[in-house]
Formats: sequence, C-alpha cells, structure tokens
Amino acid sequence: PNKFTRSDFKVDLKKEICICPAGKEMKMNARHFQTQSNELMNFRAKPSDCQNCEFRSQCLDNPDQLSPRSYSINKGVVKTPENALVQRMKDKIDSAFGRAIYSLRLGTVEP
Repeated sequence: PNKFTRSDFKVDLKKEICICPAGKEMKMNARHFQTQSNELMNFRAKPSDCQNCEFRSQCLDNPDQLSPRSYSINKGVVKTPENALVQRMKDKIDSAFGRAIYSLRLGTVEP
C-alpha cells in the first residue's frame, strides 16, 4: 500500500483539529510553532489512536516508532525585521515603477 500524502489529512481551522486518514481527531499542540522562516500550526494524534491503527504502515515513516503521528500546516512567513525588508523590496520591484526601473537596470548593469 502507498504512503499517505498531505492531502489525506483534513484540517478544520475553526475547530482547531486535523482528521487523519483513519478518521481520528488530531488535536492542535502548537498554534504558533516557528522554524527559521515559517510559522506553522502543529497537530498530534493520541498515542492510543496510532498504537493499533490498521493504517500505521501507510501513515508513519517507521511503523515501529513509539511516538504518535504529527501533522503541520504552514501559516506563512515569520514576520521578522529581515523578512519585512525583503517583502518591501519585492513589493517595490513588483510595482509598475519598480518594473520600469528594473528593466533599465537589466540593460545597463546586468547585460
């Protein structure tokens, strides 16, 4: 059997739960989990739900692992001063004025 993909898990943001392919609720255990560049929302299954699940081999990378399945969704880029500067520059380049200036720059600075 094939491994489950991300699309096999259904997230309900209003209830703050994720439904696994076996139909079990995974509770949110981190609303604002951050990596270096992204903010994530993390859900974790109950150990008892995963322990004897018939889909264990399709769901877990290692069916012998003791920890239950977790699932994260990306909430977007973390708002840091560095990311804010990058976003401002992207917005500037994407404007009509920015595209006009950038096209001139391409012809003179970056042949």
